[in-house]
Amino acid sequence: MVPLVGIVFGNVIGGITSYLAYKYEMTQALSSWLVGHFSLVLKGRYEIVWLTVPLVILAFLFANHFNIVGLGRDFSQNLGVPYNLVLFSGLTLSAMITAIDYMKI
Repeated sequence: MVPLVGIVFGNVIGGITSYLAYKYEMTQALSSWLVGHFSLVLKGRYEIVWLTVPLVILAFLFANHFNIVGLGRDFSQNLGVPYNLVLFSGLTLSAMITAIDYMKI
């Protein structure tokens, strides 16, 4: 249920931003902003990219727990996985990994 709500919410926000971009003739700026890029990563300023390595490793180690939580609260509690803790930590990890690309150095 959580991924479906996220997809619906993301599409609503995407529609609103596309409308505003068309209205103010900013579609090119919007498309370049929405695509992940490393254009700000220059020689000697790439250290921020290395922050993703431990986060991706951590997400990989807990991938099984994230899959169990994706099956529902009751199922995860029957297997002994703390549902709220794993759900919150998974959302936090994915948000941090995604946000690192958009950080301005």
